[in-house]
Amino acid sequence: MTEQDFERLCAVVDQTNANDADKEALKHALKYQFTVSSLEASLRGGHDYDYIINAALTATREFYDADSVLFANTDVNLQVAGSLMRELPREGFPSLSGNDPVYLSRYPLFLKAIEYGQPVAVTDMSQMFPTNSVEYKRLRKSNVRSFMAVPYKKRNTGFVGVITPHRYQGRIDLLQVLSYVVVAEINESTLMEILKKDKRLIRGNSDRDVYVKLIGGLEIHSANGILTEEHFKSNRNVRFLTLLLLKNHRGFSTEEMVNALWETDAAPTSAKKIVSNVCSAIRETMRQHFPDMDLIVYENSEYRISSYYNVRTDYQEVQDLYAAANGESDKQKKADLLYQALTSHPGRLLPSQVDTPGVMPVIADYTYERKDKIKECMKLLYEVADYRRMLLLE
Repeated sequence: MTEQDFERLCAVVDQTNANDADKEALKHALKYQFTVSSLEASLRGGHDYDYIINAALTATREFYDADSVLFANTDVNLQVAGSLMRELPREGFPSLSGNDPVYLSRYPLFLKAIEYGQPVAVTDMSQMFPTNSVEYKRLRKSNVRSFMAVPYKKRNTGFVGVITPHRYQGRIDLLQVLSYVVVAEINESTLMEILKKDKRLIRGNSDRDVYVKLIGGLEIHSANGILTEEHFKSNRNVRFLTLLLLKNHRGFSTEEMVNALWETDAAPTSAKKIVSNVCSAIRETMRQHFPDMDLIVYENSEYRISSYYNVRTDYQEVQDLYAAANGESDKQKKADLLYQALTSHPGRLLPSQVDTPGVMPVIADYTYERKDKIKECMKLLYEVADYRRMLLLE
């Protein structure tokens, strides 16, 4: 359907004997069909997620004749939209890659949509915020009269919404289509960014290359796939493995491993035998991923990661960047190193093991050190006037 076809059909509708409500409903159906078909045609010519999201937002804004349309992919605390935030007002928009983080406290109405977990359509701001509240006054000052929003929680968390739609208020059907388009593109772009920035996670580099993620949760990446905590079945197996991975190629004597695994309890008389059985169970779990040689070995009366493999962990990468920053006298270079350490591997160290004896002290030290490094980096960024990265880090 072309624009001319749509206008012609609307003129035919106006000439019918139907009441105004039925005419409006029919025009909405025609507009919806026209918008979706136009959107499909424009998406077919898109080659990247930036183009596709722009096309979807443009079509949605025009469909609702809205003052603005936007989406935000939030952080886990539902506070910062990060770089995946796009607001498309009538006068245009900046490129997606150039956006600064947006604090969602500026958009309390959309946070409400996420909080409710279902579409929200509000034609009167006083329905949601008291007229004497800061939120209400801020929205009225920005000339926000009404809004609609559709939240999504499909691997990512966020929302799509329109501000002050001038037609089809309360009709969220196209917004729901937009949410599916946006989520699909975010998921694809996230995967592509991971593959571009971290080639260690791509299979086939070398059968001896092993990359381990400890920050955000345990993942062991090898040429034969990925192992996670769920593969190792028992918490004791995970503790044993993470203790060795935190030390990398340095080892634990049997006595040290017993003390770590039973840090707060009296070790049974069969503790050494249990440790040996745990090691055997881990090797059996890993056998298909490490067929040539076991990743965990027992050498010179110590359990350790085999030197046969080139093992790297994100935890050690962060520690190396911290060490490099400590040895750097130039403020800009020092800030760059700290910023890289803090942003390249965000998240908590082994979050599922936070209360686990033996691993807990390492996690606590990492958490305190990270907080100190954030303060140090913020101070350095302020001194070198890098305010954009201060906002990103905050």
